[in-house]
Amino acid sequence: MGTIYSSEEILSLVEQNNSSFKLLSLGDMGCQFHVYGYSFSDNSDYSRLGTAIGNNTNLDIFEVDIAYIEGIDTENNTLYDGLKRNSSIKELSLHCDMHDINDMNEMGRQVLRAYQKDNNSLASLYIQSVTLHADDISTITNTLKMSVNLTYITLRNCNINNLQLRPIVDALLGLPLLESLDLDENRIGIVGCQTISKLLYDPNSNLKDMTLRSNNIENMGVMSFIKGLAHNTKFEALYLFNNHVDIRIEGAFSKALCDTSSINSTFDSNHTFIDVRLTNDNEEGPGEMYGDHLLSLLTMNECTNKKHVAIKKILRYHPNLDMADLFELDLVEGERNLKGLPRVIDWFEKAREAVTEEDEEDGGYTVEGRKLSAIYQFVHTMPLQFVPASHREVEDNKKRKRDE
Repeated sequence: MGTIYSSEEILSLVEQNNSSFKLLSLGDMGCQFHVYGYSFSDNSDYSRLGTAIGNNTNLDIFEVDIAYIEGIDTENNTLYDGLKRNSSIKELSLHCDMHDINDMNEMGRQVLRAYQKDNNSLASLYIQSVTLHADDISTITNTLKMSVNLTYITLRNCNINNLQLRPIVDALLGLPLLESLDLDENRIGIVGCQTISKLLYDPNSNLKDMTLRSNNIENMGVMSFIKGLAHNTKFEALYLFNNHVDIRIEGAFSKALCDTSSINSTFDSNHTFIDVRLTNDNEEGPGEMYGDHLLSLLTMNECTNKKHVAIKKILRYHPNLDMADLFELDLVEGERNLKGLPRVIDWFEKAREAVTEEDEEDGGYTVEGRKLSAIYQFVHTMPLQFVPASHREVEDNKKRKRDE
């Protein structure tokens, strides 16, 4: 349980630039993990607080429970000017008490506008249990566009629909450091999923995980994300609890992680994605979330060396490696050659590095046997290429004598 401070104590701590006072909470926060703060009695306190915030260099987190803020005159800009001047606050949270859902009020909008400035210091933005309307979406997107250092964004239980999502995603596309996006408990459906998937196609995006629990998402919407995986090497996790998604979507995820239609398709599959949750929160563990095949592929992708991941998938899902395409590598005068053989041997050397003892015990990653099989295909197809030159000359002489 955090410490509860009086209004005067909070003001003093902020004014003193106390190095141990990192989190400033306004309102009846109802949070058991942070320092509590209560709303002030009049506007003079807010003016004093704004001046203190502007001079403070130790505050990290600023939280506002907009449902409980009272007595503040939004025409008095001292508080917001202080936020504009402050450069230490990295995390901003606007929300209502966990039991309430309120419309965004003018104070919340003013706080957001305070961060519509160059060199914005925000790394995390949380807006939760606040119903957002058209004007609020505009305010948020304008703040996002200026917050180029944002890494984590939560817009949870905000009644966001597919149409409202478009300008938000357009703003997110300009945030190169964004790693985590939480859009739980909104009204996002198929069209919204198609909009969000732009983040997976963006080559400049560093998004790693996204949660969309309790929306209106169906299998068709999830397909938008799965298609995006083919173009993404950074995205790792997607959480879809409490939607209208069923187990049939597993096959599409499996194909995205390992397309077995050809060796090249397997090589070009996604080797980064490691976690997807499709079922309800009451499941006991990841093994219960999906079948053995998808679980195996997700586990493979956990390896940090993605070249090794690709090799292991090829070994496991292509038991008969056909060398025919390499027989005519750099073809000269229509004659097959051995130019592809050194590449094959080098590939199997790398495969030996990729396969661990545990993999070998599994039985699906035999390296030496596959290597010998590949070499045999070259020998069987071009046997004369493996006969020493002196032997070939003797054979040629014998042939000429027989012809004479």
